[in-house]
Amino acid sequence: MMAGTRGHSSRRDMAFQRHPRCLGVRCEDLVAEPERELRRVCDFVGEEYDPCMRKPAAPKTMKMSDGRLINNPNASQSTSAKSVVRWRQDLSVDEGQHFIDIAGELLVALGYVRDHGWVDESFPA
Repeated sequence: MMAGTRGHSSRRDMAFQRHPRCLGVRCEDLVAEPERELRRVCDFVGEEYDPCMRKPAAPKTMKMSDGRLINNPNASQSTSAKSVVRWRQDLSVDEGQHFIDIAGELLVALGYVRDHGWVDESFPA
């Protein structure tokens, strides 16, 4: 998934969708159909798909202090659809508005929401 950042326009970010050296991968699709999406990524980069790609990268013996688990405590777990729409619930009203200011048009253009009303729907007064 492409994400807009300060100074990036939705139009410029969307241009990468058609670039022959870029492949868009939506988290929702990866969680819903991991093998299909991983095969698509492998085809794109010219690698052979291996079923072990679906397994968690971090062994359960890793400690939270190990580098890749500090900011991602779920790295040792399989993918889950639980977090797909969690962004709507975890953002504060201010964070939601800030997100709209930075990448709101991109969120609409990529089909994640119909319009900016998601902020009001996610955070009722």
